[in-house]
Amino acid sequence: MKITKNNQSAIDYLFQALPQFQSIHKNTTQGVDDSTANILYSLWRTSENKQSNTVYKKPVTMSWYDVKKLEAQGVVKRIQDNIEITDKGQKVLRVLILGNNNSIFDKDNIINYSTALSQITQKKQASKKIASQTKQNWWDKLPKK
Repeated sequence: MKITKNNQSAIDYLFQALPQFQSIHKNTTQGVDDSTANILYSLWRTSENKQSNTVYKKPVTMSWYDVKKLEAQGVVKRIQDNIEITDKGQKVLRVLILGNNNSIFDKDNIINYSTALSQITQKKQASKKIASQTKQNWWDKLPKK
């Protein structure tokens, strides 16, 4: 007996009709789990393995299982013994760095990706609210005739 999934939403129907949209949906930064983000962050912090801005030599402490996990999430590409951080991986690192209240230079700095992502979105919402308030205040400061 074969069980098939029925489409449950308009997005499911869209993915079925236009399969090229599935790859766009998979490339969002929200599709990264915390352990993958921590592996990527530890790779980024090891400056002795850095070969260029986005290319790192695979550290001896990193297993090939971790590399495959990073590749499956789409945050790195493996080039022989080197690892290249993709655009999605750079976005994940940006969220980890900007969403963390601690210094990135702390040795025991453990960052939770989902927490950092929620802090970033809260900061964006707060800045939009402040920007909207300053626009209203600016408008009110104009001389009225």
